[in-house]
Amino acid sequence: MEESVQGMIPASNEVIQRSLKKSKVTTQGECCPICKELNVDDECYMMPCDHVFHLQCIVSWLQINHVCPVCRYPLPILTT
Repeated sequence: MEESVQGMIPASNEVIQRSLKKSKVTTQGECCPICKELNVDDECYMMPCDHVFHLQCIVSWLQINHVCPVCRYPLPILTT
């Protein structure tokens, strides 16, 4: 796993909390691009680029890489 995350910049927890908006799946056929599952009425979270994910799926991803796994939309990163 260490090799696969080299060069990736994680999003901070603060940025993740500010960037994700709670939503609900309203149409059949919509799916979380990470786990490939979402059902109508499932709670999901939307990135600023409008892609939707399960909370635990997208948070796990963003803790490794600060970009949307679908379109590579970058979340802000904190610089020191």
